[in-house]
Amino acid sequence: MQAEHTDVVLFFEDHEISKEMLMAEFEAVLDHVVSVPEFADQSVEAAFVRVNENLQPIAIVFFKIDFGREGAADPKWNVPLEHMASNSGAGPDLGAGRIRLACYSQCPVAWHQKQLWDPAMSPGHNTFMQVRLALQKNRLGLKYVPVPLAPEGTSANPQALPSLGMDQAVSVPQGIGANSATPANELAAERQRIAEHIKSQRLHIATLKNKRNEDIAKLKSEFQKQLRHHQQTAQQLERQCQEQTERADRFKALLQEQVRNIKQERERAAAQLSEVSAARTHDVSEQFTILQQKFDLELQAKVDAETAELKEMLEMRNVELFYREEQMTALRDEIANLRQEKVRLLNQGANSYLEQLSDAGVDFVAHHPGAGHLSIAAADVGEYLDSPQRFAAKKCYVDAELYAVWLEHYNDPVCQASVDVSGDGDSFPCGRSLERVEIPNQYVANFSNRCPEHQNQAAFVDAQASNDDQQSQLSQQQAIPMQRGA
Repeated sequence: MQAEHTDVVLFFEDHEISKEMLMAEFEAVLDHVVSVPEFADQSVEAAFVRVNENLQPIAIVFFKIDFGREGAADPKWNVPLEHMASNSGAGPDLGAGRIRLACYSQCPVAWHQKQLWDPAMSPGHNTFMQVRLALQKNRLGLKYVPVPLAPEGTSANPQALPSLGMDQAVSVPQGIGANSATPANELAAERQRIAEHIKSQRLHIATLKNKRNEDIAKLKSEFQKQLRHHQQTAQQLERQCQEQTERADRFKALLQEQVRNIKQERERAAAQLSEVSAARTHDVSEQFTILQQKFDLELQAKVDAETAELKEMLEMRNVELFYREEQMTALRDEIANLRQEKVRLLNQGANSYLEQLSDAGVDFVAHHPGAGHLSIAAADVGEYLDSPQRFAAKKCYVDAELYAVWLEHYNDPVCQASVDVSGDGDSFPCGRSLERVEIPNQYVANFSNRCPEHQNQAAFVDAQASNDDQQSQLSQQQAIPMQRGA
């Protein structure tokens, strides 16, 4: 006979339980019979809890639901809560044995994973503890049947000890059951408790990884937004600079045209004055001098005005260019600071999780060719994630470039010497199979990746080049005495 149970829904706001209702009330909300105005225009985290008659949770589904402007539930929401509660994996022990748990890290229906969320399991903030305390307060007035007391010296349910915190190891006093249980039964019970604790730790690690990935995704999104904004600003400044340059070029062309016009006017005036001077005497000469001085003054005034205007425009352009350079430099510094801040935040966010994992006894091991299995300390995880290949090269006592060349040889140990088969200048790799060099620091570039025939050719070329150098040095030494004798 199946034990009686009741389904309730708990709503969370700022990681605290803010509202409780029975499943029948929640179904009325889904059917738009009633609304929840306090959740208007919000995406709310909630928990579907299946409670036994002792007010102990036996199944929990952590889900999300969206509400409209007037507090009406999203009509497209269709998470099968009861199906998930009946078919989900095991969770922690909350007093009635290990519960069935469905969350983002443990979802029995893959296509509903994005509509679930992970509970908090830290020592100071534990969602499971909040659910258990809320059920014990029984604000919904659920039917309660007290748990029968077990005889003295025994436990009513020795396999259902509560495991509310993933940071607290499940332990049983050694004196309980010592009179009735054999050593074999105690060993089996201890193994079962250890296995349950390991499963709980794995779930905790999965939730921490998902939280870390969400934080990293948010940081990347914010960084990309700021980077796009700065790039747009830089492009705008470049366009303004280009416009100012074009404007200066136009003014320069206008000035040249005005100078040509003034020169033509001066030539015409000079021609007119020469005609007048041929017809008139001294009086005309004085008028000519007056006109020439007047013309020179007007010309000088126009030139000075145009020159001052152009100088002012050039100074404005230089100031704009100076401000643009300062803004570009500030933007570059800000982008560099943002990148450093991103790395620092990632390191700070990841180091807390890595230190927790390291304290829990988790080792980080990676395998790389030539280096084998590398044990990575928590403090070196950032360096490893930055460049796994450079980290492996460092462990092999070689530089990253040589390690990359050796890795190509390790993955495909064939001769890489160029061979001109057709004689028309098109060369192809030799391709003969070679004996693989297993250790990176024993690999010699342009020698270990060649077959014996091309190794000999390379040695001959090197010897010939050395002989040519010696001949050149000898000829220079012989030429010096000849110059002295001359």
